[in-house]
Amino acid sequence: MKNKETQSSQSISSLYNQANAFIKDKNLEEADQMQEKLFNIGTNNHSLEAFAYAKLIQGVLKITRRSFDEGFICFHEALKIAEKLEDKKLVQLIHTDLGKWYCEFNELDTAIQLLQKVLDNDPDNTQALNIIAISFARKQEYKKAIKYFIRKYDMSKQQNDDQNRSVAASNIALCYIPLEAYGEALDLLLEAFEIESKYHNKTRLANITNSIAIVHTKQANYTEALDYALKANKIAEEIEDFDEIERSLNSLYTIYRNTNEHEKAYQSIDRKQEIQTIRNNAILSNRIKDLENLINYERNSYLQKEQELQKNNESFRLKYEHFQSAYKELLNTEDVGVFSEKIKNIIEIAYFFHKDRNISVLIEGETGTGKEIIARVVHFGKDDEVRPFISINCSAISPSLFESELFGYEDGAFTGARAGGMIGKFELAQGGTLFLDEIGEMPIELQSKLLRVIQEKEYYKVGGQKPIKLDVRIVCATNRDLKVEMENKRFRPDLFYRLSTGRIFIPPLRERREEIAPLAQMFMIKFSDEKKKKFQFIDNEAMKLLEEYHWYGNIRELQNTIERIIILYDDRFIRKEHLNFINSNHSEMLLEDTSTIVIDLKEEGLDFRELQKHIMKQVLKRFNGNKSQAAKYLGIARKTLYENDI
Repeated sequence: MKNKETQSSQSISSLYNQANAFIKDKNLEEADQMQEKLFNIGTNNHSLEAFAYAKLIQGVLKITRRSFDEGFICFHEALKIAEKLEDKKLVQLIHTDLGKWYCEFNELDTAIQLLQKVLDNDPDNTQALNIIAISFARKQEYKKAIKYFIRKYDMSKQQNDDQNRSVAASNIALCYIPLEAYGEALDLLLEAFEIESKYHNKTRLANITNSIAIVHTKQANYTEALDYALKANKIAEEIEDFDEIERSLNSLYTIYRNTNEHEKAYQSIDRKQEIQTIRNNAILSNRIKDLENLINYERNSYLQKEQELQKNNESFRLKYEHFQSAYKELLNTEDVGVFSEKIKNIIEIAYFFHKDRNISVLIEGETGTGKEIIARVVHFGKDDEVRPFISINCSAISPSLFESELFGYEDGAFTGARAGGMIGKFELAQGGTLFLDEIGEMPIELQSKLLRVIQEKEYYKVGGQKPIKLDVRIVCATNRDLKVEMENKRFRPDLFYRLSTGRIFIPPLRERREEIAPLAQMFMIKFSDEKKKKFQFIDNEAMKLLEEYHWYGNIRELQNTIERIIILYDDRFIRKEHLNFINSNHSEMLLEDTSTIVIDLKEEGLDFRELQKHIMKQVLKRFNGNKSQAAKYLGIARKTLYENDI
């Protein structure tokens, strides 16, 4: 009897290991077969152990196929069975797997808590040590991370496991760098470099060499930093490791900027943009393949259950349309330059909010800071979501049409209604994201209706009698201070608190001046290529002027400024004289006093369009950002303000 049980356990363990190997190689159909065999063993032999392992594999497959909630449910079902069996080894295995996935999804405290249980029973579990250390590092609690990495390092040293020792050493070094312990970091990195040189592991060598270059750069040892950055770049180019190529180019850019070799710095940026394009194309290609595989998998599942296929035919059609929509969105989304820690952190926060579609997100920031781009990051995240992204500008629709635009209307709902009715933005966004831009402009009478829809998760079309269930993520953006709007009774407090569960503030470009140079270079290359011009560099005087300018219109104004220069001139360098129209002597035509406008009539002439814009801005400031009042005061249509980017 015991022999039979032992053989059964060995068979279960073997099938589990095979399934994991297939998942690692992305052979998901073979992994499905292993999972089915485990379920069959569980059914035929009444084996709870087999069911537990089958659920564990099912959880990994669900997460791999982007069904994250279902995947975690499977993990917890497997855990319940293991605890019922009092199988400590299996419980440890599930805790480790769960901890790894929670860490992957930035649920770091949960990951640490689970893996600490593993270490309580198995203090030498290197995988648990490593994941806890990574979790603390992601939380920026570097001293705690170092403690766990050192335990792994010491164990590897005792076991003469060189390669694990190398990984632990480089991880410890990466934690020392933000603590400014550069000497300790350098010693460990050189130790890791020596180990990996013996094994000729080029991927690891590129990573370690890049890290050494970063340490030398932090210490302003630019000669040594340049040597290691060039080595890292050469190795990474040989193995086509785009992440390490980009790291080395970042180091080279910093080194060349600090050593006043600006032409080489710009060449580094140019190469980085080429690499980003190649990598983005590869990511896009892989996303499309993954999406196609996912669709094929679901299609095959439906074909096996013909009756279920007929019931869900409409759902499948919509999912395929969503795939096409997502594909177009991926193609049309512009490249975003991430050139500062502030923007990197904002994108990480957006990724975090992406994981829970029930969280409403409010994005705040001045005009031109890139609020819609961040909204798209919240929508797409790092996943290959095949869901629609629907955008509506609350300030561009008249109050009388707003309700029908949002909710749609039935046939004959009102005089002049389109025959057959109209689909509203909520319906178009079902299963995806509705982006409400300029939410502060939403008519006060509609705010209560929007609040009710968000709370009850259902709505009615105009003239409709049946409620429609809502499955939409709400993301809003505003350039207004909504707290001031609440004080002035123009925005409902209850709606504000409902929408701002997740808040993201994008600081203006003048508070991120380190981004101006690389952004200007990026726009210059883009427009120069588009318009077949010769521009390649920005000279020092022009760059200084760009970096000192206030940029009230933020990134959009910077982009428009560079585009204007490319249109007007054709030179190899952008020079200071090309920027006369943004010179402070010319642009400071309006005083801060909102009741007075002073115009300085320069001998060289006046840009009348710029003067118009300044007047519009000044009047808008006088009315505290109320566009309707500003337009009425100026005697112009409200849309004229938008046409002038006011």
